[in-house]
Amino acid sequence: MMVPLLIDQEVALPGTRPQWEPGDLIWTALVVAGGVMVGGWGAARRAARATEMELIAGRGGAGTAWTLRRVLGVLVRLVLVGGFATGVAAAAVVAGRSGAMADEAVNAAILGSFSALGLVCMLAPWLVPLLERMLGLIPARGPAWLVATRTASLHSRRSSATVLPFLVAIGLVAVMFGASRAGLGSMRLSGFLSMFGLALVTAWTGGVAVIAMSASSRRRDAALLEAAGARKHTVLGAQVLEGVLHAGGAVALGLVISVITGAFMAAASGAGVLATIGRGPWAELGTVGGLTLATTCVSVVMSARAGRELTVGQLLRARD
Repeated sequence: MMVPLLIDQEVALPGTRPQWEPGDLIWTALVVAGGVMVGGWGAARRAARATEMELIAGRGGAGTAWTLRRVLGVLVRLVLVGGFATGVAAAAVVAGRSGAMADEAVNAAILGSFSALGLVCMLAPWLVPLLERMLGLIPARGPAWLVATRTASLHSRRSSATVLPFLVAIGLVAVMFGASRAGLGSMRLSGFLSMFGLALVTAWTGGVAVIAMSASSRRRDAALLEAAGARKHTVLGAQVLEGVLHAGGAVALGLVISVITGAFMAAASGAGVLATIGRGPWAELGTVGGLTLATTCVSVVMSARAGRELTVGQLLRARD
């Protein structure tokens, strides 16, 4: 599937035949999937180890001490944020100065869009908790919404780790199909899946894995609610709404990437910004957003429902 796309984009010569080794695909999948799971392991474990008293106090298991490791992590993240922000600014300058449909403008627009995707991903640990708190301000009746928003706020690390893989998938769709809609490429679904199919599967698997790794914490949360007198449908509703919050955060940040991509593509093509954004890949983004919503809701509910044969007391005494 990849060779026809490369020939169509004049990257490979006509008649090129691939030399495919099954072992290469297996090792690539293992390395990428392992990297994604290891990346979300620490945040999920810290969130899952939070005690009930920490959750009630609003700490969510996140330590407040600024250790050397934490300081270095923040500094590295700030350096990466600065690098991606510089890439976005440089791409904007090049795309603005080059002529419409010039090779320099097209390359700058695509690189700037990917830099914007990287920038939003680096800022996700700070943006996701803020965004989910803002979504929690939406008025809704019933205790399920209050419990879901409070849980997402307390488990900020877990929320960020859950949203990030789905954000990557939505961002890839926004950038690649956005360029095609602006007339700067001929990206089709088959070509997109050939280039990023493995990345999408890995991202989806990583998001589900992060949710699964914090299953014991969700079971204890549900048991605590039931011990406090909450009805089963209230607990189930809170779990579904937590998945809705995660999906909403990923979709909202994905829309930011789509708008930035539209602005870059407008500068490269010479069209209006609003017109380019209006021609964006909204159907594809809607499909990916719907899949994200379904995946997060089902995964959260399934992770919380696992081990329901235990009593409330056993779940509350359980440890990871």
